[in-house]
Amino acid sequence: MICIKDNCLDSEDIKKLLAFTTHPFYNHDQSQCRDLKPDHPIVEKLRKNVTNFHTEVSQIITYPKGSAKHFHFDDARITTKLTSVTFLNDNFTGGQALVEGIEITPITGRTYFFDGKKYSHAVLNVIKGDRHTLTMWYSDKKFSEVKDIYG
Repeated sequence: MICIKDNCLDSEDIKKLLAFTTHPFYNHDQSQCRDLKPDHPIVEKLRKNVTNFHTEVSQIITYPKGSAKHFHFDDARITTKLTSVTFLNDNFTGGQALVEGIEITPITGRTYFFDGKKYSHAVLNVIKGDRHTLTMWYSDKKFSEVKDIYG
């Protein structure tokens, strides 16, 4: 199941998150990633849209012009149960999200939730501008329980 919810974050929250796009980043595939702490107030505000889940990882991810992400599954952590992606801007061309072949139109503040381990998903080529998202992965376990699993 894919759940799409508009206006999960207000314009002030989005403005604060976009400020992170000027911070140093690390590359992952064709994207630029900036980690946010799971207890960041805006991350916690978004997490409240899902019950019985805890934030494992949260990142501001930028896909610059000419980049894309091929279809994949989220398999980095065995504890991940849910993924969410929130569009922080929509002033770019291309960059639509695909989840199991369903196209999700980028609209600033729109968040889509899905099981990234179960559903194949991708980002289409960004043709013009930069695509910025807040991407989060959730577990049904608290951080202390996850820590015990990984040692």
